[in-house]
Amino acid sequence: SDLFSVRYPIPSTNVQSVTETYDLTPQRAHIATETIGTATELRVRFPALVFTGVRASTLKVETNSASLTLGRSRETFSVIEPAGATRRRSGDIQSGRNGFFEVIETEVRTNRVIYTLTPELLP
Repeated sequence: SDLFSVRYPIPSTNVQSVTETYDLTPQRAHIATETIGTATELRVRFPALVFTGVRASTLKVETNSASLTLGRSRETFSVIEPAGATRRRSGDIQSGRNGFFEVIETEVRTNRVIYTLTPELLP
């Protein structure tokens, strides 16, 4: 696997920096995000492509994951830590270069979150 980290200094009153550590394989992306500072909550956002301009995708949000299916492709967004973090649809549709996106949000009451993005080719 490929492992690397990126640190973003942030001039803020409650966050001094954000560090993201990526562990990438052909099967999944495993991301750990941590803030340094006094912030006690994080919000992770997953931009789900809900319409390409030609085809609509199927978005399924469950307690532990959100999956997006378009044709024979599926992408699953799962929060690993902290346990019990739930996802919700924002209801906010935004246009982008490749179509229309709806943001899936997860809010956690900690300064660290670990999540995965897992692509899958369906039969």
